[in-house]
Amino acid sequence: MADVRRPELARDDLFGAKLAQHAARQPDAPAVSCGADTVGYAQLHRRSNRVARGLAARGVKAGDLVTVGLPNAIGFVEACYGIWKLGATPQPVSFRRPKGELQAIVELAKSPLVVALFEHDVDRPVMTVEQLLALSDDESDLPDARRSGTRGSARPSRPRSFIIIPRISLRPTVG
Repeated sequence: MADVRRPELARDDLFGAKLAQHAARQPDAPAVSCGADTVGYAQLHRRSNRVARGLAARGVKAGDLVTVGLPNAIGFVEACYGIWKLGATPQPVSFRRPKGELQAIVELAKSPLVVALFEHDVDRPVMTVEQLLALSDDESDLPDARRSGTRGSARPSRPRSFIIIPRISLRPTVG
């Protein structure tokens, strides 16, 4: 069988490195907007560095899947960049999922913690982006985090993503 391993990504191909480049070139340009709120590249870069340090302080490391149950907003983007900067992988889930489904996803992924706003009681620590930011005020760049081994194979025994198909019941309308 042919060797299908992929070469290591160049430093410039990593999400965190791309964000740092944008922050250096156009610090005040809009990076992400949600409603009336807009964050520039430099601010997103600094805040995601703090999120990454907060995640690391709570035990997240390269190769981990980190469950993210946040609405589509600036905090979701900050969380994902913070996770990527550690060499971990964000695992987005709908924060509207029932508790049992969320618990099953978190257990299967072996997430060290969950970044979320939901109030479900899952068997992992649940933290908000604001709580992670409070763990560090260091906004400086992080060292280049890479997974060991080949790209995308940090833990080959675990699935890398999940697809959950909700049950749908269709009822004819009377009228």
